[in-house]
Amino acid sequence: MLVLVAVLLLVLPSTPLLYPLRLRDLPTEPTLADVSRYQATMGALGTTSAGEYLPKTIERVPTGPAFPGMDLGASLDRKLDTSHLPPGSHWESLAGGPLTAEWRVSVPTATQGAVHTFYFPGWQGYLDGEPLPLYPLPATGLIGFDIPAGEHRLSLTYTRTPAAALADALSLAAVGVLLALLVWERFRHRGPCPSPLALPTSGSGGGQLPGEGGIRRQVVIY
Repeated sequence: MLVLVAVLLLVLPSTPLLYPLRLRDLPTEPTLADVSRYQATMGALGTTSAGEYLPKTIERVPTGPAFPGMDLGASLDRKLDTSHLPPGSHWESLAGGPLTAEWRVSVPTATQGAVHTFYFPGWQGYLDGEPLPLYPLPATGLIGFDIPAGEHRLSLTYTRTPAAALADALSLAAVGVLLALLVWERFRHRGPCPSPLALPTSGSGGGQLPGEGGIRRQVVIY
């Protein structure tokens, strides 16, 4: 009973989020443009059902990809928002992956940089090997940072936060508690093991059973 209650407490609160509303005119085989339109209309961005994982700083949800191919697995280095850079700026991608990127950037004046990725506390920035403060841009919630004038080596990477590590530990602990409850629930109703009962193999009146050859045996029943 306790196991059932624990499972219900875990599952029931998230049940409404497992079934996002369906857009009525969504085609049976939607294109990427249809998916982007659905996400913008219904608020079910990415793997969310109601944008529940979006940062609080987002006031304006994107209506589509910032550039062609962004939603087709574009690496992070391709998501540098060059529209924020002043005229005469130069940039070059040095490395890129899903959660890491490195650029060589040259700007004539100090400016604000941005990347087409939502800011979360796990993002870390480095400028010429030194920590670079990151912040969410107003309204859009994208990653923002300040670039001083000159040529620099800029890098971004996503790392685990202490809160994420604690959440993982609590999840593992919850699984351990559920397993312990299952084991306890299985064995708590089992009574003590009965004492073995020795039955003589001789018949009534002391006669021996046929084929025993005069050897007395015991049959132990549990």
